Amino acid sequence: MAVAIIPWWVVLIWAVFATLFYLFRYRDVESLRNPFIILGIFAVHMFFFAWSAILFILFEFIRSKMKKKAD
Repeated sequence: MAVAIIPWWVVLIWAVFATLFYLFRYRDVESLRNPFIILGIFAVHMFFFAWSAILFILFEFIRSKMKKKAD
């Protein structure tokens, strides 16, 4: 949690949401069945709240643009 102004429960909600999103979105990926990788994803979203939110949005935006380009 880089910014102390943000309540810890908001960061926790974000970390849980982002982790569950990745689990459902990429459920066919074999490496996401490893609990340590899941815990690592959660930890990144928990401790690097602002950067993980920016990267999450950026990666999903790029992914959607690439998918539209392929269609």
